[in-house]
Formats: sequence, C-alpha cells, structure tokens
Amino acid sequence: MRGAGAAQGAPGVGVRVSRRRPGRRIGAGDGAGGVRGGEVGAGVCRHGGACGREARARCCQRGGVPRARSGGGCGLRAAGRRAARVPAHGLAAGERRRHRRDRALRGGDAAVGAARQGGGPVSGHIHGLGRACGGCAAPRRGPPRLVDAAVGAGAAGPVGQGDREARAMRAFVTGATGFIGGLVVRELAGDGVPVRALVRPGHDTRWLEQLGVEVAPGDLRDRDSLAAAMEGCDTLFHVAAFYSTSEADSALMYETNVVGTRNILQVAAGLRYARVVVTSTIGTIGRPADGSLPNEDAEFNLWDSCSHYVRSKYLAELLALNMAREGLPVVVVNPTSPIGAGDVKPSSSGRRVLDALQGKVPSFPPGGLNVVAAKDVARGHVLAAQRGQPGRRYILGNVQGNLTRDEFLRLVGEVAGVRVARPPRQSPLRAVRLALGGAAGRRGFLPPALTCDCRRAVEELGMPQTPIRQALAEAVEWFRQNGYVEVAP
Repeated sequence: MRGAGAAQGAPGVGVRVSRRRPGRRIGAGDGAGGVRGGEVGAGVCRHGGACGREARARCCQRGGVPRARSGGGCGLRAAGRRAARVPAHGLAAGERRRHRRDRALRGGDAAVGAARQGGGPVSGHIHGLGRACGGCAAPRRGPPRLVDAAVGAGAAGPVGQGDREARAMRAFVTGATGFIGGLVVRELAGDGVPVRALVRPGHDTRWLEQLGVEVAPGDLRDRDSLAAAMEGCDTLFHVAAFYSTSEADSALMYETNVVGTRNILQVAAGLRYARVVVTSTIGTIGRPADGSLPNEDAEFNLWDSCSHYVRSKYLAELLALNMAREGLPVVVVNPTSPIGAGDVKPSSSGRRVLDALQGKVPSFPPGGLNVVAAKDVARGHVLAAQRGQPGRRYILGNVQGNLTRDEFLRLVGEVAGVRVARPPRQSPLRAVRLALGGAAGRRGFLPPALTCDCRRAVEELGMPQTPIRQALAEAVEWFRQNGYVEVAP
C-alpha cells in the first residue's frame, strides 16, 4: 500500500507534489480538448513534438498531481515510473484505444479524470492534475485550480425540490462504518430508503444488517468490485476517505482519496446514476486575504501549507466538479467540525471534546473553527441529493457555530459541569509558527482558521441547525455512557 512516492511528500500514483506558488499560468493557448488556457485541462505540452498528440509523450503520460520543486520538469523517480506502468513514446495501438476509452469514461475531454485501467487498482496517471497527457491536461505549474468547474454556479436563490424528493431513491453509500457515513446510513434508513453499503472485508457489519442495509464487499481502489457492488442503485453518497497525520501514510491517502474517488465516479457515470454526493472537507475552502469569512466560492489557496489529507481531498473535489461540468450530476458537500453521538474512533472534532473533558487544551486553529451537530451534517447529505444543484459546493456547518478555542472550552465546561483547562497565552508569532508548522503534511499542522459562512446549505438545502450547546451535550453524554471519559454529573 505504501508504495512509490511515500517519501518526499509524493502521492500514491508515484509522482512528487509541487510546492510552487499558485497562480502562475503557462500554456495559455487553447489545447486539445477545447478548454480555455490557464484552467486545469487547458493547453498542450511543449516538451517535445510528440507531446501534443494523444497520450504519446513520456513526460506527459506519467503526470499525476503537481510535482516537485526542482526544475519544473516532468521527471519521475524510477519507483514512480514502475507504479505508473505507462509505456513511453510510441504506444501500441491497443494502448491508444485504452487511453481513448478512459477519456470516454470520463465524458470526453473532462479536465480531471482517471488513473489508467490495468496493472492493478492503483496503477495509472490522473488526467489534468499536474503535467498529464497533452490531449486532456494543462502544462501548468503549481496546484490545480478550480476554474469554471461548477455547473450553474452563478444561479441565485434556493433550489426547488423538484422530482428528486418525489421519487424513491436507491442509495449506495461508501464509508458507512465511519462516523458521518454511519449517520448518513441511519438518516436514509429512517426515511425508508433502500441502502447498500460498500464495506471492506474485516469490518463489523452487524449493526448495518440490523438496519436492513445490504452490505456489498469491495474496495475503492478496485473498479471491478465497485461496478459489481453499485449495480442496481441510482444515488451515490461517497463519504469514505482515508485520514492520517503520518507522512508514511501519504501514498495510501492519495490512492484512496483521489484514485478511489476517480474510480467510483467513473462507475457511477457508466451506470447513469441520477445523483452523486461527494463528501469533501472544510479544509478545501480557501481563506480570503482580507480576513472575511469564506464561503463556497472561495478559491483554495492553502496548497503550500496544508496537509496531505487536505491536498488529497482537494484533488478529489476537482475530479468531482469537473465531472459535473461534463454532465455527471455531482454535488460536493464540505462538512466543518461535526460533533455528536456515535463518534467511536473518535474523530478530530470528538477528540477536541474529549481533551477538554480530560483537562487538556485541545489543538485548535488560531482563528477558530466552525462546530456543527453531526446529525445535521448527515441530514445535509440527504438534502444535497434531493435539492442540491449539480456542480455546486455546500458547506455543512452551523451559522452560529464559529467558535474560538476559549469559547469552545467554556461551552464544553458549562455543558459537562466540569472545570476545563485554561489555555496559556501565546504570542501572535507563536500562533503563526504553529499554524505553518505542519507544511507538507507534518504532524501538528493547523490551518490559520476553519471558520466559515455556511448560509448556502441552510438557504438552498434547508439544512437543520441544532444549537451548538445541544450538540455538545449529546456528544458529552455519549462519551460518558460509552466509557471514553468519566464526567461528574
């Protein structure tokens, strides 16, 4: 699993991660595929005469995600070449046909697409991320950018319920054994929706079966298992993701979160799914330079300082939104910091609650974060499938949930009836160092802030807004009843 590229911040597809300053565009001319220059998917590689033709360039064929700081070239380490399993110039006719088939699966010249088929579930390059093949990717530097990816993003006002709520859906859910995915399954089952859950072997599925959920074995990295599992459903909730703060797990994160998302979206497109909801993260929402609260339209600008997890989720989000532009009815949801009952692992949000209950000072972004009831996030997923506009992002948060660390600790103490730790004062310079200390995925990274303007989901989807105090009380009670911590009544 932890294959080529785990060192030096490389993703699982065997290519290095660029740390170049975003915003610089090259290859601004119109490329094959007819996408405007400067976008992900624009331009033709100019490294060689053959590179502009379909899948024929050594340098282009092995592109994956933005690359290393050195030189701006297309070179890969030997291990990366082996992982990609892609031949050099002069592909055989069968390889060219396979390449064209992959593009067709993506829906033409979509800006971001798939790793190639064959050679196992992890092999191949990812179109449009970094310097990929000239026919479908931009030879540009820096991170991919979300440019004109949303379909109808300028539409104003609430989206009507339409026929989505009138007709019954048959849901396929990934990540059902996780915190949010499990709550999504419970919401759907409570609505009487037939649910099938993708579960890897070895997971306890008894509670799913008790709810009447059909369990389908499979793996996001194995497209054949996905195709077999997804047959007969029409609505996808792709909640699954792999999260880790360890540098050693970076390759697996990219394999699961990026390549896995590519695989399941391609299968959904092939099966003509009526609606797809992809779960991203608040970390992919950019931070305005003026310090104002960001909303869904804020362009991601934290590539050079964010963790590998956030990078992988951002790339997965690009895949989803560009497939929406090509016709797949995809809606992206960005949960903030959900808290509530059922947080078994627990999540990073639940860990903050536990730390506060145990007299510790939890890790917290210097600028604060947005707290939301986990059950509201689960309902937001269902509402996104019913009412969301394809190609649009929805932050699933609480409009009253933007809290500083002091406010969070005070609320936990009041709800639990305990004395919480008093956070030490720190200089602004130290706060900046802490925020930037985890660049390139190092343990301890904290973004500058995770607060946001999350009114869109409330206004357009009708997402419920459980009071934060109530959500904290439910989380504290669940942790107490399940032996995570002893809290005096």
